[in-house]
Amino acid sequence: MTPTDVTTAQRTSPKTVHRWRSRFVQEGIEGLRERARSGRPTVIEKDVVDRVLFLTTKRIPEEASHWSVELMAKYAEVTPWQVRQIWKAVDLRPHRLKT
Repeated sequence: MTPTDVTTAQRTSPKTVHRWRSRFVQEGIEGLRERARSGRPTVIEKDVVDRVLFLTTKRIPEEASHWSVELMAKYAEVTPWQVRQIWKAVDLRPHRLKT
């Protein structure tokens, strides 16, 4: 595939595709693995996690039959990203109702 084809298929920039190719030439398949990023990793406070988990498992929203990411973020006063990360970490899927 040409760099343009890869750019289109992967929905990324030509610069990124050229970086990937360069790494592959220099390092082989290992050059394509995810690399550590600079900066401090994002940490979600324990009280935020506890609040989101409590609301998810013990409460039902007034305006819906189950929690959505946006609705939970509003109730828990956190960002949608934080809700997604917390639910993913504990494998919660509130949209799947149990019978």
